[in-house]
Amino acid sequence: MCESMNAEWSATVVARAQRHAALGEPARLAIIDRLLLGDASPSELGQELDLPSNLLAHHLKLLEQVGLIERSRSEGDRRRIYLRLRVETLADTMPTPLRTAPRVVFVCTHNSARSHLAAALWKRHSIVPTASAGTEPAQRVHPRAVATAPAGSRRPPSWRQR
Repeated sequence: MCESMNAEWSATVVARAQRHAALGEPARLAIIDRLLLGDASPSELGQELDLPSNLLAHHLKLLEQVGLIERSRSEGDRRRIYLRLRVETLADTMPTPLRTAPRVVFVCTHNSARSHLAAALWKRHSIVPTASAGTEPAQRVHPRAVATAPAGSRRPPSWRQR
């Protein structure tokens, strides 16, 4: 058995997966698209999307169960029901950044090649500043590392200087 099959997922990941599953049906996605424009009554939605009332009720129930929509009564006589998109919940379908860091430092023993290359790769793909350092710095950065990933200094700094 695969280890990932035994994983215990966080409540946030499970809730996001349920929302994605609900949005995977075209009729439910069309309902969400319509509610992005503003609140609507179930009868308005059924008419606009050409859905029979029993099928619409099914889709609305699923969207409500995963927290994407909510029902509210009209303010006037409180007899009419309106559906409202919970935009904040829709935004929660996207992952949140795991962590932010003010800077990343790649450390290896001699700081003559690997950490310089790692820092250069990082700079290409991230806006987070980076540096490289060594626990026992070599006398110089390896010439091939300099040629591949030009560094500011030819002498490797100690991690204590970073």
